[in-house]
Amino acid sequence: MLCSLLATAQQEQIRFNLVESVGEISLGKITGITQDPQGYMWFTDQDKNALTRFDGYSMKSYRYDAANPGGPGGSYPETVYADAKGYIWVGYYGMGLDRFNSRTEIFQHYRHRKDDPNTISSDTVNVMVMDRSGKLWVGTHNGLDVIDPESGGIQHFRYNPHDGSSLWGNNVRSLCIDQQGNLWAGTGIPWEGNIAGGLNRFRPETQDFTHYLGNHKIRAIREDSHGNLWVGALGNKLFLYNKQTDGFEEQDMMPEPSSPVDHITFIQEDGAGAIWIGTFESGIVRMDPTNRVITRFGNGQGLLDNSGWQAFTSREGVLWFSTQSSNLYRMDPLKKTFHFMHNVDGDLMGIQENGRGDIWFSTNTGIYQMNDLGKPKYLTVGDQPFKSFTFSRQSRFFPVEPGKDMVLLGGRLYRFDFASQRINAIFSDSDLIHQVIPLNKSQYLMTTASGLYEFNPDNAEKKKVSTPPMSVSALYRDGQGNTWVGGMNEEGLVRLANGNTAGTFAKGRSINTIYQDKNGRFWAGTPNGLIWQPDPNKDFEPFWKQGSPIGSTDINGLQEDENGLLWVSTRSGIFQINKERTRIRGYGFNQGVNPSTLTQAIYRTTDGRIMVGSKNGFYSFVPKDDAFQTVAPQIILRDLTVAGQLVVQLDNKKSIRLNHDQDIFSIGFAGIHFSNPGENTHLYKLEGYDPDWRKAGAERTAYYFNVPPGKYTFRVKVANNEDIWSEHSIPIEIVPAWWTTSLFRITASALLVLLLYAFIRWRTKQQFKRQLEKSQTEKQLSELKRRSSELEMQALRSQMNPHFIFNSLNSINRFILQNNKAQASEYLTKFSRLIRFILQNSEQQQITLDKELQSLELYLELEAVRFDHHFSYTIRVDPFLDPGSILVPPLIIQPYAENAIWHGLMHKEERGLLEIELYKKGKFLFCVIRDDGIGRQQAAALKSKSANTHKSMGMHITAGRIELLKGENPQASSIYINDLTLADGSSGGTEVILQIPLRYD
Repeated sequence: MLCSLLATAQQEQIRFNLVESVGEISLGKITGITQDPQGYMWFTDQDKNALTRFDGYSMKSYRYDAANPGGPGGSYPETVYADAKGYIWVGYYGMGLDRFNSRTEIFQHYRHRKDDPNTISSDTVNVMVMDRSGKLWVGTHNGLDVIDPESGGIQHFRYNPHDGSSLWGNNVRSLCIDQQGNLWAGTGIPWEGNIAGGLNRFRPETQDFTHYLGNHKIRAIREDSHGNLWVGALGNKLFLYNKQTDGFEEQDMMPEPSSPVDHITFIQEDGAGAIWIGTFESGIVRMDPTNRVITRFGNGQGLLDNSGWQAFTSREGVLWFSTQSSNLYRMDPLKKTFHFMHNVDGDLMGIQENGRGDIWFSTNTGIYQMNDLGKPKYLTVGDQPFKSFTFSRQSRFFPVEPGKDMVLLGGRLYRFDFASQRINAIFSDSDLIHQVIPLNKSQYLMTTASGLYEFNPDNAEKKKVSTPPMSVSALYRDGQGNTWVGGMNEEGLVRLANGNTAGTFAKGRSINTIYQDKNGRFWAGTPNGLIWQPDPNKDFEPFWKQGSPIGSTDINGLQEDENGLLWVSTRSGIFQINKERTRIRGYGFNQGVNPSTLTQAIYRTTDGRIMVGSKNGFYSFVPKDDAFQTVAPQIILRDLTVAGQLVVQLDNKKSIRLNHDQDIFSIGFAGIHFSNPGENTHLYKLEGYDPDWRKAGAERTAYYFNVPPGKYTFRVKVANNEDIWSEHSIPIEIVPAWWTTSLFRITASALLVLLLYAFIRWRTKQQFKRQLEKSQTEKQLSELKRRSSELEMQALRSQMNPHFIFNSLNSINRFILQNNKAQASEYLTKFSRLIRFILQNSEQQQITLDKELQSLELYLELEAVRFDHHFSYTIRVDPFLDPGSILVPPLIIQPYAENAIWHGLMHKEERGLLEIELYKKGKFLFCVIRDDGIGRQQAAALKSKSANTHKSMGMHITAGRIELLKGENPQASSIYINDLTLADGSSGGTEVILQIPLRYD
């Protein structure tokens, strides 16, 4: 919220705008002010314990939270500085220094640690400034630090009583980098008398300090745009540096201090070059640098209190300053306030100047003469003033030469002799005259109730000029000798050359006024806007600029100044068009102009002053003071939300890419220009979607719904209150759903055709093949089922061959004969359990792996006992396997274990080892049966010599079962048998690997 307070400085009105609360955020005592490269203003607020950002419309605060390590590092901010890269540096009283990244919203903390020299000198930071090399100078309560943000290194400068070139005083309160790159540092605290102070100049090339103003406590240093270095100290003492003498001279222009602690708190130059000096208790002082005139502001003089604390000038030239009483002010020094002369009786309809420096004003009540821009007076004829005449129509004064001036009064034209105060009618007829313009020194043109005439006032001869039938409202003589006639009833313009019609223009428009600028271009004012003729071979066209009312308002008059600026008087205010005719600047109530009172009178005097008529007065100004000095607004894109949810901050985004389902979105934006933020105009357009520009509301947010996929450009245009425009854009792409893309449709169509073609071919082949293979397939299927059943039964029966059963019973009998009843009973129990497992599992095609391992372990235990533990065994299962859920064919491992015992380990002289390992690899279960027996070659040799004619079929049948599995899935199962070899080349046993597809229960 902005409130305005008015003050007057040397007849110039200054408006102080009080910056107050915005929404739920209010401001307290502002101890630091800065502006970042994007245009945001940043304030450190000690009362609210916050760092606050302001864009002219809304505020955002960052507050200390001990639970948030990435938040502000302190609760009592003292100063703030924005560097060129956009980092915000915040100094605290007693809580160190922060560097804030506004993009990530993370605060990096710098703290003082006694045992670490690479930390700041004190946790109380007073002031900061960055030099040309990008190093940050930090003034603290305990010396001056230089921080290299890139390397993190810190250099310290402190007072050394034994070094005359060291820093003079450790409490650094002010810093300034001058145009030569020298650093100036002021030290000392006004309310602590025992702490020394002074002014230090540090030269980077010599790395030492030169001292000035000893025993002065320096709080403010500023170099102005002219290279003058100003220094403010305790006691409201103001000093100016003299480069010739390399010394400082006290300036006798400041008010006396109000107390022993009163001192200069800031020195700041505004955008117009004025120097503003703040004091602790004696108000604010403004100095005009051109004449050194001083104006004081304070309580009752435009401000609410008498203190100043901090000041800053933003990029628009706007001055910001805070006070001890928690007030923050904003003042635009470039904002023009027009001077209004309110001393003319009646509506001012015409302004003329004669060759003698006299200004003449024509109104609907009389004619006035002013020769020194003082109080005007009525003209009189003898003792009879002109205002006693009956003015049923407008009056005009036409300067010619002394004794021959003309006046138009009540529709009659007179010669007027100012010296004799006499008037004489030029025409004796009763034809009422409306307008008169000069053609040359002796000839004039006038419009009357009966038509258009050329006349010579010396002999009263008049000649009627032939024109199309029209009600004449405007006359103009151009630089080429042509006469332009404007009609009032939508009759347009007629150009006359040598008394003949040479062209008609602007048909359908009523004409108020006609004008030709220095470049030969013609302009015309209408009740519905300004029109012009940029191409002499074409008709007039509207002069229209986005956001400006000049294209639709009632145009009163036009006048070009000596610099080529075109001034336009309208019912919406006074407008200035730049020399290139590309920009428009408007003046209205904020500049002291009441648009509704403006008349058609506008005139440039011989000294270059522009005068604009109004009711009961006129506005007067010098155009050179009103050139386009203001900068264009900075445009920021704040954020992107999709379906009401924040997606991304757009501060540094170059483009936006959205998915097809993100077609409901909004973009926040703002144009930053602090001259008068409330009058900034915001327009936006989604190019490729919006047909026209839209005007933004108070939220400055563009909302879009159901935007189809495609490529767009979001454009924002912002104008400040003086109609200076800037534009920003960002490309936006909404990616279509993959199934709606042309590539997908083409690919899908091609695949569909191929699939259809393949299906037809496959179907044809299948039908043909089915006829040929039908009988063979049925026969093979029947044989395969028969063989499968037979192999399964053979496998189950062969697992427990007669040798094993016979030998097991013999072992039981041997234990009984040895009267070893316990071992016999244990053996018999395990044997019966094994037989039960085999019978139970024989009914199932698949069993769980844990059941298979239980039956395998029972078998191995029985065999180990039967062979007097001539071998040992291990069963290792990968811990990542779940035996309770994996399915395998029953007794798939046992035949290979049996073969390893009987043919490998039984013939080994020393004790043997049988290893069984199960693990998962990919989609398969691998089972490894490994023995360190005599090997396959020696076992085959022994078998050929043996009289035992038994032929074990277990491994053969199991292989057949695996082959059946391969018939179902050729890649499913395999058996690998490897002969193991010792280092000396002898046999090291046999390894069998079963590859079984993983199946789960």
